[in-house]
Amino acid sequence: MTSRHEYIIFAPNVRAGGGLVLLNALLEVANRESETRAFLDARAAASLPRFPRIDISWVRPGLMGRLQSERDLAQTAGSTSKILCFSGVPPLLRPRGKVLVYAQNALTVSKFPLGSFSARTAARLLMERGLHQLLAHNVDEYIVQTSSMGQFVRQVLPKIPVRVVPFVSSLDAPADAATPQGISAPSFLYPAHDDPHKNHANLLDAWALLAADGIRPILILTLQDGRNRLHQRIEDCRAEGGEILCIGLLNRTEMMATLRSASAVIYPSLIESFGLPLLEARQLGRPIVAAELDYVRDVCEPTETFDPQSPRSIARAVKRMLKVKESSPTLYSASAAWSEMIHS
Repeated sequence: MTSRHEYIIFAPNVRAGGGLVLLNALLEVANRESETRAFLDARAAASLPRFPRIDISWVRPGLMGRLQSERDLAQTAGSTSKILCFSGVPPLLRPRGKVLVYAQNALTVSKFPLGSFSARTAARLLMERGLHQLLAHNVDEYIVQTSSMGQFVRQVLPKIPVRVVPFVSSLDAPADAATPQGISAPSFLYPAHDDPHKNHANLLDAWALLAADGIRPILILTLQDGRNRLHQRIEDCRAEGGEILCIGLLNRTEMMATLRSASAVIYPSLIESFGLPLLEARQLGRPIVAAELDYVRDVCEPTETFDPQSPRSIARAVKRMLKVKESSPTLYSASAAWSEMIHS
């Protein structure tokens, strides 16, 4: 072991999404150090800039590549190394040095029910939950981004120290994010993939309720139109009058531009480790309509909140955001109620 590998970033399966954005930010900082080694997913190579001062090992996708990277990690680390496991799970082999696990998937360190996931996804998540338990002896400390995420970890791994270190890729939005044109109606952006815990089903039901009341804001989804698990439900909602716009996956510059152009961000997810889009919306000063859940309050003060399990509650929050008044129910006196019920 030499001093040039005093710091090790182990991220063999981070290749897209918010995880890659945050990993890139850490690599930019580590590139200013002279003692850093990184194990990175080979599939992310095209999405990352060059880091000439980091000794990078590109890990092949698949089981054999992962096992090789685990062996290399154990051989590379020294007694004074600090190892940041950014892949979200503990290392299979106990390396020398101090091991920090950055937990970034709430589904793998919580007791959130998995019944709505496919059998394959549920099995993978259960396996990762088991790995956290089985390999706990390989971890010195967990790092999380929010207090609610820290609570999840402490509930399942009470003996391991947990530290909350919230960070973002940049405290400034990209200056070159041009505002897209062509959306004139009120629009609500939900930047999320189509996993069940993202709760698109209740959101789409809420949009159908709004359409039934003659209220038709545009719901912008970062899903590929016609190529997602919610395709039929989206088409059903459109048939009921809901305005749904699927724009596909966005890079960070495109995301910031779309955030700027949307009337508000809406976020009905049932569980999150961080909720990065909420933080980005806060940076841009955009209104936020979100679930009344701990992960939301960890990162922002939403403009309106709702019960994420209730489509009607979601629809009512959108109405409040749009300044649409709901009519109050008629209240009867006892005698009038008797007449209405018995004599009408």
